[in-house]
Order: sequence, then C-alpha cells, then structure tokens
Amino acid sequence: MAEAQPPIIEQTVANTAPQGHPPQCTPHPEGKMLEIENALLLANQNHAQLQRQMEILQQENQKLKIERAKLLPSAKDAEAAPQGFPYCYGSATSVEEELHNLRNAAIIAYRQNIHLRSQLESLMKQNQQLQAQNTEANKMIQHYEEHAQVKTDILQQNEQLKVANANILQQNNFLKSQNIKIYERANAERTNYCSLEGRLKDREKEFSIQQQELQSQINHLTEHLEMMQKESILRESTFKDKHEKTATLLNQEKNKVTQQQMQIAKASFNQRNIDKIDKLMVQLSQKDEEILQLKNQVQVLQSDSQKLCEIKQQLENKEAENSFIIEEWQTKCDSLQEQLKKQLSEKKQSWETRFKQVEEEKIGLQHDNKRSNQQSLEQRLNKLLEENTEFQQKNTQVKEEKTKLVDDITKMEKETTQLLQDKINLQQEKEELEELCHELQKKLKKRGFWTRL
Repeated sequence: MAEAQPPIIEQTVANTAPQGHPPQCTPHPEGKMLEIENALLLANQNHAQLQRQMEILQQENQKLKIERAKLLPSAKDAEAAPQGFPYCYGSATSVEEELHNLRNAAIIAYRQNIHLRSQLESLMKQNQQLQAQNTEANKMIQHYEEHAQVKTDILQQNEQLKVANANILQQNNFLKSQNIKIYERANAERTNYCSLEGRLKDREKEFSIQQQELQSQINHLTEHLEMMQKESILRESTFKDKHEKTATLLNQEKNKVTQQQMQIAKASFNQRNIDKIDKLMVQLSQKDEEILQLKNQVQVLQSDSQKLCEIKQQLENKEAENSFIIEEWQTKCDSLQEQLKKQLSEKKQSWETRFKQVEEEKIGLQHDNKRSNQQSLEQRLNKLLEENTEFQQKNTQVKEEKTKLVDDITKMEKETTQLLQDKINLQQEKEELEELCHELQKKLKKRGFWTRL
C-alpha cells in the first residue's frame, strides 16, 4: 500500500496565503490575474490529489470489507452448524472468547467503516463544493479574460482615437499651413498690387510729365508758328509796300526816263545829257538788280511760308496723333486699372471667402474634436470607473473565495491527516485481526475442526 503524501498543499498554502496587507486594486490587474490563475491551478492540483487519496481510501475500504466478510461467519455456515454449538465445533471457552473478541473487533471495524463512509461523503460534498468553486473560478477567469479583451479593445479604440487625433492635428496643421500660404499669397498679391499701383502712379507721372513736355513743345511750336506767321505777314506786308513803292518808283523813273529820252531826243543828242543818261542807265541796271533780288527774296519767303505751313500741318497732325495716343494711353490705363481693381477685388473676395471657410472648418473641427474627445473621455472614464468598481468587487470576491479555498484546503488537509491516521489504525487493527485469525486457525487445525476460514 502506497502512502505517498505530496507536500504540494503546504506549498500552495504558503504560496497563496496573503502576506501583510492585500494589495489595492490597480487599473492593470495582470499580476493579480496571474496570481489567481496560479492559485486556481494549485487548487485543481490539490483537488486531483485529494480525489486520488479518496480513491485509494475507497479501495482500502473495499479490501477491509472483503476481509471482514471473510472473518465474519456467513448465514449458511451458522445454519449448517449444529445446535448448541458455535460456528466452530469447539467447546472451549477460549474459542468463544476469541470469537466474541473477533465480533467486537468486526463491530468496531464496521463502525469505523461507517465513520469512514461519512467522512468520504463529506469529502465528496467538499469535492463538489470545490468543483462548484472551481467552475465559479473558471467563470471568473473567463470574465477576467473578457475584461482583458474589453480592455484591449478599449486600448485599441484609444490608439485609434489617438491616430484620429493625430490625423485631426495633421489636418489642422495642414489647414494652418494652407492659411499661412493663402496669407502669404494675399500679402504677395497685395505687394504686387501696391507695386502695380506704384508703377501706375509712376507711369501716370511720367505720362503727365511727357504730356506736359509735349504740351509745352506744342505750345512753343504754336507760339513759334504764330511768330513765324506774324513775321511772314509783316514780311509780306513790307514786301508789298516795298514792291508797290518800287513799282511806283519804277513807274516814276520810267516816266522820267521816257521824259528824259524825249528830252534827249528833243535835244538831239545833247552832249550835256550823256553823262546823266549813263548815270540813269547805271541806276536802271542797279534797280533791275534790286528788283531781281527782291523777287528772289519773295520766292524765298514764299518757300519759307510753304515750309512753315507744312511744319504747321505736321505739328497739327502730330498734335492730333498725340491727342489720339494720349486718349489710347488713357483708355488703356483706365482699362488696366479697372482690370486690376476687378482682379484684386475678386481675389480679395475669394481670399476672404476661403479664409472664412477655412476658419469655419477649423472652428468646426476644433468643436467636433473637443466634443468627441470630451464624450469619448467621459465614456471611457465612466466605463473605466464601472470596470474598476466591478474589478474591485470581483477582486474582493476572489480574495474571499481564495480565503475560503485556503480554509477548505486546510480543512481537507486536516481531514486527510485524520483519514490517514484512521487508515493506519485500521491497518494496525487489521494486522491484529489477521494475527488473531491465524492463531485461531492454528488452534482449530490442532483441534481438528473444519473451518472455512
């Protein structure tokens, strides 16, 4: 008969017994879960060992029953025995005393067997209780596993929310960068607009200066033309006066010449008047030369007047062209200013609308982010608080069950020690009964009685 008692129960009690104050509940109960799982594994091992010991005790009890049945006389043997005699045909009082002692020992063994049966039933009940506790512990483990899964899901959701927050922050940064780019573009457009306005103002100034210069040139040319016209008119008038005077003088001189010729002819070529005639001829030649010179001057003045008229027409044409160019420049400048104003107004409106849209989107995203973060944080906090309370309650329950298991294990150990002591006592009594049976068999063999023992 093997009487091996593994010292695992004492080790489990020593390992699972609380040392000092129990640890408080933390939001990460992985260490507690491992301790509870180890304690449950050790309890299962102890339960299996107790079941083995109970099976061994049941086998020994059956063996004791068989031996007791062998020792006690059966009903057929009692009927077959002659009247007035006991089971053995011996008549000695020592045999009766031994039989009486054997019957007492059998009764004691029967009572001990009943006691062992009651202890076995109590052990079975305790085993059932331990199985129920084991099932509850398995349920608790499943619940803790579900709690761990929920916790992992919450962590995954938290990571997803972190990723979403990071994406929202990236979007905010992208929107900020876009706002900065739009602002820079607006500033660049403003600077371009300012530079264009400056250029337009400079061009307008240059154009006004050129216009003033052209106007001054035109005025100067008009004044010069007027002066030239006045001079030409004066020259023409003086030339006409001179021409008329010269014509009158020529007529007078012709008349004088004719008169002188007549006088000369009448005087029949008077020698006295020859010198005068020569002088008059010289004067006539001089006058003819002067007339030619005056004619040449008149032609020069006519050519100058024609040139002045051409210059006047050219200046008038240039003035018309300049006025047309000025009008074209003015229309172009006005159209460019209107186009620039329209473009700048459109760009300003688009930039303002885009800026407002971006700000509204930014504000909406911030509000949505705050709301989602607040709601998710409140929900998580509520869930974590509820789970923390549930976990604390379950932790207290597990601690209570652990203490109960430790108490049950200590009780089982005490009962197993008592059962082992009872087993040892029964074995000793069995050995004593076997020795008595051997002695009785020897005595009966010596006396020659037939027995079935």
